[in-house]
Amino acid sequence: MSEQELPKGWSEERVKRVADHYDNLSDEELAAEIEGTSEEDEAAPVSPEQAREYLREHMAIAARMIEKLADQDAVELYRQARAMKRIAKEQSA
Repeated sequence: MSEQELPKGWSEERVKRVADHYDNLSDEELAAEIEGTSEEDEAAPVSPEQAREYLREHMAIAARMIEKLADQDAVELYRQARAMKRIAKEQSA
């Protein structure tokens, strides 16, 4: 994988802390955190840098949610394939 340039003000340590925080949340906690933005927060004026940082963080959250869902789907597909194989084997016996 190629080396990615970190946003201004971010360090490897900060990236790890943020990633660890979101990796350790349950799906429900993650959804609650995403939904937790108040209307006051949304109406507050922000600089372009703050907006970029916010978007990067939330894009990372979304990517992690997609990865979790993909992992869950892969596990479920594997289980279904094994069950189908077992049923086919039983029927042929």
